[in-house]
Amino acid sequence: MRLTSLTQVLIYVTDREHLATVNSLYAEYVREPYPNRAAIIVSGFAREEMLVEMVAYATLEVDV
Repeated sequence: MRLTSLTQVLIYVTDREHLATVNSLYAEYVREPYPNRAAIIVSGFAREEMLVEMVAYATLEVDV
């Protein structure tokens, strides 16, 4: 799978200030046409040490 196959990315961060770092890294890997994206600030994750979580959806081409 290539990152060009992404259709949607959901980004969860525990601090708004983390978005600058996430955006910088995201721009290194994701190119136009950009997938639908949402960034959400949350109070925390199941594991305390986690600061960022991403959920990505992509399409796959299958030869049958």
